[in-house]
Amino acid sequence: MNRGRLAARMMQGAALAALAAAAPACAAPAQSATSAFAPPQSPLLLTRELRKILPDGNEIVSRRRYAIRFVPQGSGYRVEGDLIGAEVEAPPELAGLAEVERTRSDGGLFPLTLDSAGMIVAQQGNHDAAAEARTMAEARTYLAAQTDLTDADRAAALAMVAKLQAQARAAGGNWPADLFRPADGERRESRELPLPDGSAGKVIVTINASETPTGLLAHFQRQVVTELAGTNGLSSETWTMAAIP
Repeated sequence: MNRGRLAARMMQGAALAALAAAAPACAAPAQSATSAFAPPQSPLLLTRELRKILPDGNEIVSRRRYAIRFVPQGSGYRVEGDLIGAEVEAPPELAGLAEVERTRSDGGLFPLTLDSAGMIVAQQGNHDAAAEARTMAEARTYLAAQTDLTDADRAAALAMVAKLQAQARAAGGNWPADLFRPADGERRESRELPLPDGSAGKVIVTINASETPTGLLAHFQRQVVTELAGTNGLSSETWTMAAIP
């Protein structure tokens, strides 16, 4: 594996926690629902799965499960939630980084604020300073073991990790606005991605969603293709919502 591909693999793994909160989103489609948003009063199970394809074809898979509640608030709703389960699958050499993601706190994610149509209009996102510090420590440990990287390569990779974490903090919450009341079908959006060296890549976001007969979230997938320096990266997020067993 050449240095560029090795550094790219490290950055994708080390930046998992940061990127999980800052994936690009398509604009929400105009809603044409004729009935008011009417979520159930009982708690529901919301599952979010994040998959990242590494340059060597391996995957990092993170699954997080939340018990959520829709609470009436003004003309809309407040979504309260608690993390009730998390698991991460990753290549053995990224085990330390996977553990950082598995134990990352989601304490700042909830509550979310919805309008009367069920659209997310306010979300705080999540900032776990302790997890960020552990990510940087694991990244340094991983890089130190890569003997075919120069000191300049290691410094550049760590700078990228720090930049991605800063971007995640600045982005705040970035769950799709229409997550809980999606429009059936697919939509796609492409945008330029500024890079630290002054060049630009491209990000293509594709959303495919379906709703239940009552208009609530059934399945929502957001796929992100990143084109950088002639290489493609792929990640996908999938949300599902169901009754708690």
